[in-house]
Amino acid sequence: MASPLVGQLLAEKGPQVLPIIIVDGQVVKESAYPSNDEFAQWTGMTEEELVAKPRTRLEFNTKSKL
Repeated sequence: MASPLVGQLLAEKGPQVLPIIIVDGQVVKESAYPSNDEFAQWTGMTEEELVAKPRTRLEFNTKSKL
């Protein structure tokens, strides 16, 4: 087990404790996925930053040399 804390929680509460969210070594949420508001609080980002679509530019070289 990568985290003794996760192992301890699984032993005490069983698999229903999953998912376990750990921030800076502390359990901040058990048994449910975090909301965007919670992510924002934990990361210091705004909710808008969390849901913004990434801007990625892809380039393809379609000229093959056969």
